[in-house]
Amino acid sequence: MNKRVTCAATVLLAFAATLPAAGQLIGTSPPRARVNTVVFSPDGEYMAFGQQDNTIRLWNVVKGSEEHRFDSHTHWVISLAFSPDGTRLASGSRD
Repeated sequence: MNKRVTCAATVLLAFAATLPAAGQLIGTSPPRARVNTVVFSPDGEYMAFGQQDNTIRLWNVVKGSEEHRFDSHTHWVISLAFSPDGTRLASGSRD
């Protein structure tokens, strides 16, 4: 399964073979909140992205909807990683 993620300014496009139509837009980041990092869960069902507005957004790629927004960082989110079983999401920030 080949997945590609393209970030351009404030728009996040996700392409996944599991979507009904390859290349389907599943979401955008908020205006002026640049995306620093993107990661897919091991099963490919979720995608998380960290932004310069200090938030992490968790998307259900299959449903095409935001599942949760984390806003506990006080500075840019610069790294994300799912645990091998996909049950945990670790984040790194400049705070």
